[in-house]
Amino acid sequence: MRNGGITLILLALAAMTASCDKGNGDPPPRHPDAMAVEFLAPGQIAGPYSIQVPAGSVSLTIMADGANASDMDIIKVSGPSGESFIDGGSNDLIGRNFANGYGQSAVEMTIPHGGDYDFPPGVWTFWIKHTRSREPEPKEVGIYTDVKSAPGSRLNLNLFIIASGDVSAQAEPILNEVLARFQASMGLMNITVGAVEVIYLTSDEARKHIHVNMDTDFDNNGQPDDMDALFMMSANYKKGHINIFFVDSFGFQGILGIAGGAPGPQLVQGSANSGVAINTFGGFTSLQGKNINTVANTMAHEVGHYLGLLHTSERYGDTFDPIADTPECDVNVRDKDNDGMVSADECSALDGPNIMFWSSASFSQEEVSGTQKYVVSLNPAIK
Repeated sequence: MRNGGITLILLALAAMTASCDKGNGDPPPRHPDAMAVEFLAPGQIAGPYSIQVPAGSVSLTIMADGANASDMDIIKVSGPSGESFIDGGSNDLIGRNFANGYGQSAVEMTIPHGGDYDFPPGVWTFWIKHTRSREPEPKEVGIYTDVKSAPGSRLNLNLFIIASGDVSAQAEPILNEVLARFQASMGLMNITVGAVEVIYLTSDEARKHIHVNMDTDFDNNGQPDDMDALFMMSANYKKGHINIFFVDSFGFQGILGIAGGAPGPQLVQGSANSGVAINTFGGFTSLQGKNINTVANTMAHEVGHYLGLLHTSERYGDTFDPIADTPECDVNVRDKDNDGMVSADECSALDGPNIMFWSSASFSQEEVSGTQKYVVSLNPAIK
């Protein structure tokens, strides 16, 4: 999530299609492609599960989708020689990650997620836990894996526009400009944008979430219920596409965008975490000036999260990403105004210019490290 001040391609239009929402209809089977489906009550553990990683593979992705569970976790991952990569509370054996303890209904982890440890071939083993839920009943949990044979460079998109005021003909020119700038930003990560499907969400249910209520989290999964509802609307749309939902505003002033995870769930659509939401400051038809660039930059930042990148330095300057070649901005050294936080200006000589710094800046944020580029190329959404 990127907060702070508001300062911080062209796409081949033949690859871009538009449609209106497909309505509710009959929901598809929840987990048709899962390697396993479990019914887990809060506190229950499933596993061990095993997956063969052939020689020459570049990454392993593990995902558990618990529908509206409060917290699904990947609590243990062991390599071919029995070495621990994830182990319950020891969540930093391979550097900071959100495999457990983050509070997502759908949790995903791609290994490697940095450049400081080996990824050996062989049989990998993992365990899944339904850590907690508001209700005591078991939840249906789909468990997925993906082994990638080579880094990728192409990203496909589903773009969801809640069409209360943004009708297609009026929104399209501004959307094209935003997409052009977004593609330029993704190019910094060595990612090109491929197929783009634009979906205008016109149902009454969709319109309820155009101004995202950030105050209600009834299912206690660490994400506002409005975000859950939006991301679940991706259920009937193309797999292999990252979902970007454009909203008019968030309830909290200063929020520019929110990602459903870091990384977000790539191996299933329609989960409570299946997407990225972007503030359009009232809609595309009223978007102009520097805010067009802000929207595009925010898209790149939040998609970076969804592909597995964390903030290079967090707000309080005491937590950093697991990537060795991104600078760290230590609050004890850089907090010049003594407010207990690190700003982009205070970190301008370090990671303030990085596209994944925690806040926007008054200067360009276009730096991407070599390892950051490599990490996003390993994500299963990058073809």
